[in-house]
Amino acid sequence: MAEKFRQWRRSPVRFVREVFGAEPSNQQTEALETIGHMVNGRRKHSQGEKLTGAEEKVVDKIGITIRSGRGPGKDAWISWVSWWFLMLWRVDNDPPKLVVTAPSAKQIRDVYWSEMALWKSKATIPGLFRFFEQQSELIYGKEDKLNWFLSARVCNVKGDATEQAGVLGGLHAPYMLLIVDEASDVPTGVFSPLEGTLTGVCNILVLIGNMLRSSGYFYDTHFNPKHTPYWVKRQWNTELSNLDDVSKGKTDLRGSIARLAAKYGKDSNFYRINVKGEPPAVDGDSLIPYEWVREASQRDIEPDQYDRLVIGVDVARSGDDKSIMLFRRGPVVEEIQEYRKIDTMELTGWIMSEIQERPDVHSVYIDTIGIGAGVYDRLSELRPVSGGNPVLIFAVNVAEQASQSDKFPRLRDELWWRVREKFEKRTIGIPEDDELIGELSTIRCRPESDGRMKVEGKPEMKKRGLLSPNKADALCLSYYHDDQFFKQPKPIDKYSRRRDQRQMEERSWMIA
Repeated sequence: MAEKFRQWRRSPVRFVREVFGAEPSNQQTEALETIGHMVNGRRKHSQGEKLTGAEEKVVDKIGITIRSGRGPGKDAWISWVSWWFLMLWRVDNDPPKLVVTAPSAKQIRDVYWSEMALWKSKATIPGLFRFFEQQSELIYGKEDKLNWFLSARVCNVKGDATEQAGVLGGLHAPYMLLIVDEASDVPTGVFSPLEGTLTGVCNILVLIGNMLRSSGYFYDTHFNPKHTPYWVKRQWNTELSNLDDVSKGKTDLRGSIARLAAKYGKDSNFYRINVKGEPPAVDGDSLIPYEWVREASQRDIEPDQYDRLVIGVDVARSGDDKSIMLFRRGPVVEEIQEYRKIDTMELTGWIMSEIQERPDVHSVYIDTIGIGAGVYDRLSELRPVSGGNPVLIFAVNVAEQASQSDKFPRLRDELWWRVREKFEKRTIGIPEDDELIGELSTIRCRPESDGRMKVEGKPEMKKRGLLSPNKADALCLSYYHDDQFFKQPKPIDKYSRRRDQRQMEERSWMIA
């Protein structure tokens, strides 16, 4: 077994094949080999041994930085590297230390930690992992828990510089691997102490993730000339991955790529980031920059205690389209539901059911262009009640004149711009919904000859080969009124309550 360990130590690719029974893709293989050359090269250098040509090229680098699309197997790769280093690099009585960090506990717990357990369960050699104990945030060698370990740490993106620096700071060991997952979301403060820390015989930093923004430490390692000479740079373009081949049909990368191209366009920032592994382009005609939308999906924001629930309903215009119900409470989009191939009466039934089950629905906004008018008519006829209070039902025709007609040609342009301002001012929180993120960040705008701002219409999007932004449209509908309209009134005397309820009921069936 000692000889086998030496073979695996020299070749992490061989380790993955023989220990886990997996066949890495071309991109995974190249990065595994790079890690192997780095670690082996540094050990040889410390011993005065001769290095191979591949080792000489990388031995003096800080580490490897990988900008990746989605789908090329980065989570599996991180797990393989982690097990390889933790298991094999206890040499010269110096136990290895690993720290893996990410910007969210969910990424650590649900993705990385579960991936580590998964590959441990796939081991083809019985008893190989008996030397290790896995806890909720720690894997350690049973012989030396204090020094031989893998620690998972969530970086505090909202903490001050001292808190951020403490995530990976203060670590020292001859053999140490620091892995930063979703590196684009990790603040610079986490990285600031690292370069002075990596002074051991073999201390290596691994950065990996989607390139979500055109700034920050992760971006600099790929594009800033002051940083790039010190890193091995890799780009994992999902278009070029052969993971479909090596997984023997268990994945459908080609189908996934085709769907993203059809939905958002190959020139969109969503496609650049999530498929090509490229940073977002500075797009002068983009209405809502990708970075704004991405930040909103990560934002911890709470509604006011008087914020009521509103529903935006985008009704499908064809059998292949989706009807959307979006639930928003103040600045927070709480839930998005989608319904395929249902008629207007079925959709009305679903809306009624949701209203009746929720105690504080304030209003419903329905796009009444086309068949949406039928949903509005029937819902108005039913007069829904939520928590004992009538629900306001509004018909929204986005083709009509904007209320600020000097600034926007149509109501649709005005609503989209209103939503844009929420993202710009950072006063909105949305779920981590790829479809919604893609729709919001893909749409374009341009000024007309009279100076009014026009948002890209659906016919223009169709010419670009893009599908209808159903979820984003539902969000825009929910902002038909300004924020104050949705505020729940503070408790008042019973006579005023009766008066307000009567007035609300009267308005509810009159507004269209």
